Amino acid sequence: MSFDNDRIAHAIHLWRAQKPDLAVDEMLMIGRLINCSIQAFNHLDALYESYGINRGEFDVLATIRRNGAPYQLSPTQIFSSLMISSGTMTNRLQQLEKKGLINRCNHPEDARSSLVALSDDGLKLINQLIYDHVELEKQMNELISPEVRQAITDGLGEWLEKLSTFSPKSSI
Repeated sequence: MSFDNDRIAHAIHLWRAQKPDLAVDEMLMIGRLINCSIQAFNHLDALYESYGINRGEFDVLATIRRNGAPYQLSPTQIFSSLMISSGTMTNRLQQLEKKGLINRCNHPEDARSSLVALSDDGLKLINQLIYDHVELEKQMNELISPEVRQAITDGLGEWLEKLSTFSPKSSI
């Protein structure tokens, strides 16, 4: 058996030899999912880097853009959408502002708060990048058949829903 492209199968093979009583097959799906995610992120990260930004900065730009004109949100709206720490959010906004991709402006309805708006350059970048992003995802998706892709999509949707209310039975 060749393990060249499947480190998880190799790890399970080794665990079987070392701990025959361990239910190692339970590791296979999650391990492969994690490894696929890592490889997909590596490809996406390379794309973002070609535009001079990183994944976190892409997330901020995409969040603002997908909410529509006038392409501005409060930091709290962005923060809530991305589920990140406030420190991480502050850093991302500072980096995007330095790159000239966002502007901070006063909130017209609340003098105590501000808005984060896409600059002209930021809007231009995300409008171009989002097409390349989706094209890259399409190319990665096309590595497997439409039937397998649909089964994975449906299965992950079901799993995600159930994991949101999951409570482990053991004392993990």
